[in-house]
Amino acid sequence: MAASNFHATGVVLGTRGLLITGPSGSGKTALALALIDAWRAQGQFSRLIADDQVLLSVSHGRLIAQTPDAIAGLVEVFGIGPKPVDYIGQAVIDGLCELVPAVSAPRFQEDDNEVLHGCHVPKIRLAELSAHTTMPTVLAWIGGIAAR
Repeated sequence: MAASNFHATGVVLGTRGLLITGPSGSGKTALALALIDAWRAQGQFSRLIADDQVLLSVSHGRLIAQTPDAIAGLVEVFGIGPKPVDYIGQAVIDGLCELVPAVSAPRFQEDDNEVLHGCHVPKIRLAELSAHTTMPTVLAWIGGIAAR
């Protein structure tokens, strides 16, 4: 199956790939950059895959996110425009963080997943536009999916 374009920001945190989804302006880039910085501050590997769109495919039953050539190594900084960042060209995706309006964000996460290209990807739903308050939740959750 050929890669298909998907509206998300992708990051790698240590050995885990994460997609961040949500409407335009919901804070996908801000959360991605905050997570990358937090992971690096712990001395761990972290990189952007792509900002705002990724190419999804499946290999050996695993979901793969790739960087579209046109946006490789760029993030859109709100109010400023595209800025260069370190990136990795592709990664296996282990989790999905969906940014939703605060009133729709559950107080406690339940086991949930989203099926993308036939792959079941663990998912959490967090309040949009709140990167610094949701970041600890994502960091704890991504560590938990490592144990699955």
